[in-house]
Amino acid sequence: MKEISAAQYKKSAHPTSFMQTVEMAKQRASQDQIVHFFQYENEFAFLNGTPYPNQTSKYLNFHIWFSDQLPSDFIGQLRNWCKANNGLSLTITPNTPKTLRDNHGKIIKKFNFDPSIFTKNNFKWQGLVLAPPGTYKQWQYIVKLDRPYPELLKSFKPKVRHGIATTQKTGISIEKLTTNHLAEFTKTLTYTADRRHFSSRDQKYYSSMLDAFDGDAYGLIAYLDPAKTRKLLETTIKNSKGIKDSADIIKKAQRQLEIIKDLKTQTPIYAGFFVDTPKETVHLAGGGPDQYFPFSPAYAILDQAMQHSVEKQIPRFNLYGVDAAFDHPTGLLKFKQQFNGFIEQLPGDYVAKFRPTTTLMLKAKSRLKL
Repeated sequence: MKEISAAQYKKSAHPTSFMQTVEMAKQRASQDQIVHFFQYENEFAFLNGTPYPNQTSKYLNFHIWFSDQLPSDFIGQLRNWCKANNGLSLTITPNTPKTLRDNHGKIIKKFNFDPSIFTKNNFKWQGLVLAPPGTYKQWQYIVKLDRPYPELLKSFKPKVRHGIATTQKTGISIEKLTTNHLAEFTKTLTYTADRRHFSSRDQKYYSSMLDAFDGDAYGLIAYLDPAKTRKLLETTIKNSKGIKDSADIIKKAQRQLEIIKDLKTQTPIYAGFFVDTPKETVHLAGGGPDQYFPFSPAYAILDQAMQHSVEKQIPRFNLYGVDAAFDHPTGLLKFKQQFNGFIEQLPGDYVAKFRPTTTLMLKAKSRLKL
């Protein structure tokens, strides 16, 4: 095992996740973490170390994401390096599927993942790790982008197509995030974070992501112009009278008018953030105020993002976490199932702890300072 430069890593490594990219390493460094790049034969990895319990500490918790099955020797050498460099722990997250499941969670393929490469190096499986917004870290929902977008759109459930049409009929506009709109972008995401009781990321995070990925990370914001939308809805009501299913159409339009009756200015009603890599686009974050969901802005945002990915010939779209409640799906899983994708189950985190006594002491000192 040898340490290499960021330039060497970028030239030779082929990350399967945005978490393994040089751009993400730059993002970690901007958060005052230390970053190192390593090569072992034809395998590459970067690890980031977070000082614990604060930025002045010499002790670090290290983390590595890996693309594929790992040589046991590489794992052992990384473990020894972290321990020798004031490591309290090393967490390894393999980014290779353990099983593939269909749209409803039924196993369709198993892979030969061997946990012994970790256990014989004194790593322990961390168990199911809950990540916001209430999903498990090792379950992710994937949509294949393997056809022209019009054909892909036809494969989605009717609710998706109807939702996209709703935004078009009500004049919702989708704009790309710029640094001038970071405040309202992060505020829009906060509504969902508050509803689901998790901490949302701040402006600095999204600003640094835009900077680190230089065009391969982007945000989209759905805006509602109340004057324009009222006019369109009133026209819909007027033109619907006397046609088939007019009662339902009019009722929906009237409900939407009621939602925006007190709205005076153009308002962001949903936001999404995405990262492109050669392998996939990741939908990293999304959210907005609940009261505007009848305008279906989430479908419109994802519609534009997926069109963008197809144009860039990115082979898949990662909608990220699900909670694996396949017998009684949650609203979040039901939403993602509308896109007729499949589910990947990753192995999860494996953790080696080096200095348990020191860790307890540091935790105790940290509590005393609170």
